[in-house]
Order: sequence, then structure tokens, then C-alpha cells
Amino acid sequence: MINLANWYYDTFQFNPTLYAVYGLFAYDSNPGKPDQIIEISRFDGYGWCCFKQNWNQLFKKYWFIDSLGKKYFKKKGWDWAIQGAFKEFELKALKPRLSRTNNIGREGGTFSTPLSHDKTFANLQYNKDKIIKNFRFQKEF
Repeated sequence: MINLANWYYDTFQFNPTLYAVYGLFAYDSNPGKPDQIIEISRFDGYGWCCFKQNWNQLFKKYWFIDSLGKKYFKKKGWDWAIQGAFKEFELKALKPRLSRTNNIGREGGTFSTPLSHDKTFANLQYNKDKIIKNFRFQKEF
């Protein structure tokens, strides 16, 4: 996870707001592509990092604007305003093809009961020990 965060920093430090957020999580985790990074058009609330500029220009500004989330989604939650901002302003994010993190945990995880965690995350493959320092970027297909 630290290697990926460092790669994001090294690659985007001079243009940090090119992407709104830099992901560490991937539901569709693909262990066959541990070094691949893809561009997506949505906010994935699990495992992400951002630069200070992203926080100041995007997250602080839209975090509590519920109307953005309601405009595009029937559900609501802590991240729906940001999801709405992604749609409203056509924001992009990056994420790995092989997840660098899992949910916070089966017991007491972020809005996750043990049953929900088992259904959602039990089979998620993620990078536990492959040391990768050079990543390949590919636009979303």
C-alpha cells in the first residue's frame, strides 16, 4: 500500500489535482495485474488517499452538499455528496487492478456487519506481499 501511495506521490506531485482521488481498493481485484493502475469515473470510498490540494479544492467544498448526491442517487450515505460531485463535474480517480487494502474488518468495520462483510469482502484478493514499485497506468476500458 505504501509503495502505491508513494508512486502516486512521485507521479502526480506536480499536478496533484489531475485526479480527484487516488485509490488503494478494488472490488474487481485482479491478482494477475498487480502493477496496473486504471482511471475510473467514480469515487470509491474504500481505501483512498489524496493530496492536500485535492482535499482543500474538492472534499472540503463538497463533502456536506447533500443536494449533489440526491441529484444522482436515491441512496444516501457519508460519501454520496462526493459521488455526486464526481458526476456533476466529471471528476476522475485512479485505482489499482489489484487491491492494496481490504475493508477495515469483519467485526466493527465501516458500516459492515459480519454477514455483510463476509458476502462483500470474504473472497476479495488483495496484495499482501508482492513488492511493486513501478506501476503501469491504463485508461479505463
